[in-house]
Amino acid sequence: MFKTMDPDVIRELIKDVPDVLTKQAEEEEATYKNLRCPMCSEAGCVKEVRQAKVVMNERGAPEVAVSPFGDGPLPEGHARCVQCNTEFDPRSGIIYQTEASKIHAPPEDFPLTS
Repeated sequence: MFKTMDPDVIRELIKDVPDVLTKQAEEEEATYKNLRCPMCSEAGCVKEVRQAKVVMNERGAPEVAVSPFGDGPLPEGHARCVQCNTEFDPRSGIIYQTEASKIHAPPEDFPLTS
């Protein structure tokens, strides 16, 4: 069972710890907002955080196989254009998904192999 901590207790525990995340998060948000979409060329993207992948280990216990947290304190992700919903990697420019690919995606029960 998961029990949440009292917010007042949390505030007391971290009161002397400097806030290093807010500035980084604001800078990252501004970077994504200024990105230009490779499909429609409009500015204005948001960050989509990569989802963690959880698998069962050999003992049958859940284990994180892929985490969105890499080297930095903020989770890794990709950009999504707020104009046309294209999802892409802002570093490499690789396009993951466009609105057209969502429309023409095969049905879930469509056999992709023979």
